[in-house]
Amino acid sequence: MKKSVVNKAGEFVFIPPNVPHQPKNVGTETAIGIVARNDPNEQESVVLYDAVE
Repeated sequence: MKKSVVNKAGEFVFIPPNVPHQPKNVGTETAIGIVARNDPNEQESVVLYDAVE
């Protein structure tokens, strides 16, 4: 299933555990995001995948 979400400045996005996701800035201005995770081993849990467009 492919789903897109467009966010505006100040909005919060929750991505449930084990959901593959690929952040992408489709705008013309620089985007800044703050990421918070509660997994103490989050770097070890990250699995990279090739996005199919």
